[in-house]
Amino acid sequence: MSSNGQALPFDLVELTEGVAIKRLTPAEFLALPLPVRITSVLEERARFKRGNEVVDARAALTQLRRLRVSA
Repeated sequence: MSSNGQALPFDLVELTEGVAIKRLTPAEFLALPLPVRITSVLEERARFKRGNEVVDARAALTQLRRLRVSA
């Protein structure tokens, strides 16, 4: 949940690191250094999910940017 009451479009980020998959909350993902986040998205190692459904990365990041700008 963002500070302005709107929900993020995802509640989990699966981050592939080699053969391991880390499961991160949105807050944990956002706490990563920006270069790590950008690289993981560009290399398609970050998968955004809401429940069991995969969320399109572009849609997730667009909504996240909107929420952060309006916060």
